[in-house]
Amino acid sequence: MKKVSILLLTICVSISIFSQKKGKEPKSDLAKVNLSGLKFRSVGPALTAGRIADIAVDSENPKTYY
Repeated sequence: MKKVSILLLTICVSISIFSQKKGKEPKSDLAKVNLSGLKFRSVGPALTAGRIADIAVDSENPKTYY
C-alpha cells in the first residue's frame, strides 16, 4: 500500500511540474505600481492592547456575538 501511495504521489507531482507553461511570467498589476512615495510606519503590535483576535457568534441567537 505504501508503494502505491508513493507511486501516485510521484505521478501527481510529475504531472503538475510538466503541465506548467514555461516562458515569460505575466506581470501583475502590483508590479506596475510605484510604491516609492510610501514611507514605513509602525501600526503597533499585533493581538495586544485590546485588538480583536477572534469572533464567536451564538448559534441560538445570531445577534449575540463575543
